Amino acid sequence: MKKMEVKEHKKLVLKNILRREVRGITSDDFNRELLMFHKFIERERVQTFGPLVIVTLGTQVLGDAITQDFDLIIQAHNYKKYSLQAQISERFECSNCIYIKFEGHPKDLHYAYSKLDLFLYENELESDGKTYSIVLEETGNYTTIDIFLPVKST
Repeated sequence: MKKMEVKEHKKLVLKNILRREVRGITSDDFNRELLMFHKFIERERVQTFGPLVIVTLGTQVLGDAITQDFDLIIQAHNYKKYSLQAQISERFECSNCIYIKFEGHPKDLHYAYSKLDLFLYENELESDGKTYSIVLEETGNYTTIDIFLPVKST
């Protein structure tokens, strides 16, 4: 097992992005939304570069229902062409992040997020509430994900 190391003062920069907002969905519906986004990219022949970025924005508890808010982001050469179907942006930058790379079985991914949370606690830092997960590789039993967690400036 590889040791995961938290790094500070990292910057995430994305260019020519297509963003799809996914709000108020259950974790069961997340995979359906992700599949729909992939089908949109294939159907429209979007000329992508770089991996998928999943932005976790928050969780809400309403009675027995737990819902989450996400953004799905992909970088595309021809991004301006899709301004009616998705939010577009020429450049996105997120500074002052803590960062960790996870490599392993997907069931163990929660350890990476826990390690970032522990790092925030031990260093008396505060997250801005967003998490950027960049899916570099994904197979049935193995995944590689870069995780950026923006930190509020003190």
